[in-house]
This record gives sequence, structure tokens and C-alpha cells, in this order.
Amino acid sequence: MIYLGYQDAASDVRSIRFSQVNSVLKMNRRIHTRLKDYSLVVVPPPPSRFTLQEWMLNNQLRYRNCYDQQTLSDRVLAESDRLRDQVAEITLLNRREADHKLDEKLKDIQFNIDEIQKQRKEVCIEIDSLTTYSERILDAMESLKEQSLKICKKCVILREGRIGIDLVRGRS
Repeated sequence: MIYLGYQDAASDVRSIRFSQVNSVLKMNRRIHTRLKDYSLVVVPPPPSRFTLQEWMLNNQLRYRNCYDQQTLSDRVLAESDRLRDQVAEITLLNRREADHKLDEKLKDIQFNIDEIQKQRKEVCIEIDSLTTYSERILDAMESLKEQSLKICKKCVILREGRIGIDLVRGRS
């Protein structure tokens, strides 16, 4: 960090930081003086706050903290890898199970479709048979109707042709 100093009228050097320049300017405005009226002088930084032994202890402490954090991050990465693998395995098992169930359902549906088609063929054959029997029955009824009509007409003609004793009168 760079330190600047200024010399006031009494040749007194005071050190300030760059961040403090604005506060000094504000302070100087309050006293009705300006910083530009003073000449700036570069002042060396203040002496270090730590001794060599304190610095070494601090570095060792930081090294241990970094090492502990690295160990912890390695553990977290290993755990996340394990969890990722476990989730992938569970997902694979679930996918296989779902695929197996879908295959079973597809086979069941295909079996049902085949059974329904067989039954449909049987029903179509039965309908054809029933239609044929119905036509035969209708033809037989028509034939019986025509034959019975002929027999009835013949009976009426024979009845009307009777004479004498053979003549029968109906009750009215």
C-alpha cells in the first residue's frame, strides 16, 4: 500500500492513505483549508506488526488450515462420486425394472389382441353360419307357405266339387 503525506505550514509530516484522501479533503474543507495548498511527500509504510516467529507460526497455521480444507474437499469429492455412482446404479436398476414391466405389459396386450382376433374370427364364422341357417329357415317357411297354400286351395276346390252326401255344411 502506498502512503502519502502532506506538510502543513508548521512543516509537520502526517501520513494518510489514498482511501483517506477524500475524508481528509472533507475535513480540510470544514476548516476552510485545501489539501492542494500543501506539498505532498512520500512516506514509507509503517513497520510490520509481526515478528519473524509470529510470521512463521501464522504461515504454519495457514498451511494446516489449507491442508485440512484440501482433505475435507477431497472427502466431499469422494462422497459425491460415491453418491453419483450409487444414484446411477439405482437409476439403472429402476430403468431395467420399468423396461421389464413394460415388456410384460406389451406381451399381455399382444396376447389379448391375439385372443380377441381369434374370438372375432369365431364370431364371424358363427354369424355366417347363423345367416345361412336363417336363409334356409326363411326359404323353408316360404316353401311350406306355398305348399300349404296349394294344399288349402286344392282342398277348397275339392270341397266345392262335392255333391250329395259328400256335401258338408259348416255351422254358421
